[in-house]
Amino acid sequence: MKAKKGLGRGLESLFDQNLDTSNDDSLVIEIQINDIEPNPFQPRKNFDEASLSELSQSIKTQGVFQPILVRKAIIGYEIISGERRYRASKLAGLDTIPAIVYDFDDKQMMEVGIIENIQREDLSVLEEAKSYQMLISNLELTQKDVSERVGKSRSHIANMLRLLKLDDQILALIDGGELTMGHAKVLVNIEDKSRALEIANSAVKNGLTVRAVEELAQEEKVQKPLKGKKVEASSNEFLRIEKLMREKLDARVKITGKNKGKLSIDFDSSQDLERILELLKII
Repeated sequence: MKAKKGLGRGLESLFDQNLDTSNDDSLVIEIQINDIEPNPFQPRKNFDEASLSELSQSIKTQGVFQPILVRKAIIGYEIISGERRYRASKLAGLDTIPAIVYDFDDKQMMEVGIIENIQREDLSVLEEAKSYQMLISNLELTQKDVSERVGKSRSHIANMLRLLKLDDQILALIDGGELTMGHAKVLVNIEDKSRALEIANSAVKNGLTVRAVEELAQEEKVQKPLKGKKVEASSNEFLRIEKLMREKLDARVKITGKNKGKLSIDFDSSQDLERILELLKII
């Protein structure tokens, strides 16, 4: 089956083995819905009920226009692509669904399940971040590889992955929509995780803006002394520069000293360092 526009080069390459078969009706078979199981590597845990209901009504009157993709399992079949159509067809009360059978291994199943959802569905922030982590960890991809496959910038991939360093309680607040990505980008730069959680809870309780959370984070940096040393608070100008660089690089930035001092920029991995160097136009 031909890959749809926007699926990205990584996903399209997985269909190269049968790229010219999309109009060959002989490949489409009707499969009993009860013989089909979802993609075990599906990153999406929740499906919008209203959207599924609308699709179900359309299927009741118009049928399933595009066959789902499946692979043979030990018993029955597993979905490669098309779980929304599968779920909506079940909701519509269909006994069978049109499908094309592909010979995919676990690696291909995982890549299709993750990439298709990232590009076709609105995953939650946490689901999207975990999807990128799965691609990197399980498929041994770099951030650059993931960027090319999903059609998103490397900085976006890096930013999403950094969110996974936040406390699980903060991630739950982000995932539930109580905190925005703007809040998250500030909170991830707070080194004291317990303090980050306090600020996150305060932001939810008091409806704090991103700007207000930034101010609390800046206060935390100024008030926190270095171990074994007494240091003066950074000047307002240094704080302003730190803020500008943090927003530009999306990384922890620290300036210490007065007329003479030190500038430090934290990075999380070799890929993250490469991203920062690119932003600074060093490489």
